[in-house]
Amino acid sequence: MYKFNRYPLCSLVYFEAAKILGYDKDEAASMAQGRAAFFAAAKWGFKNKNKVVDNPNITLVDSVPFAGLAAFILPAGSLEGVNGVRCCTRDGDKIHQPSSYYKNESKIKKLVGVEGLEKLRAFVQSELQALGDDVNTNAVYNFYKNNRDKARMESFYNEEVLLSA
Repeated sequence: MYKFNRYPLCSLVYFEAAKILGYDKDEAASMAQGRAAFFAAAKWGFKNKNKVVDNPNITLVDSVPFAGLAAFILPAGSLEGVNGVRCCTRDGDKIHQPSSYYKNESKIKKLVGVEGLEKLRAFVQSELQALGDDVNTNAVYNFYKNNRDKARMESFYNEEVLLSA
């Protein structure tokens, strides 16, 4: 039986990947939320994908390579009171805030406990570190895809030793 859904796990994987790539904690959280939201939208067929949004900040939207796909961002200084980048939808209409990431992390912690979350985080960090330079490629998605079911099962949290997938 699954302990939690895919979205919080996807967010955790990409949060750790962003930290390895040098983003600070808030930037990494925003990048992770953007990537998890992208995959969730892809799963459901990108509803409203042709919607045009009139956004005065559209000229501020930039993109950076992030774990195999472009991440659309509002660069530092484009949002009042925000010094770091914020991930956004392509046209800048939805900005992914770091606080949303921590809500997802708390969902995992609520269902597997503090020790379970730390075990999961250690596994993700170890596997992503092992990717080396490939952490900014689709190898991150492949890791997520190959482990998303295993890491959500109760048996994962009962294992004594985590093995590479």
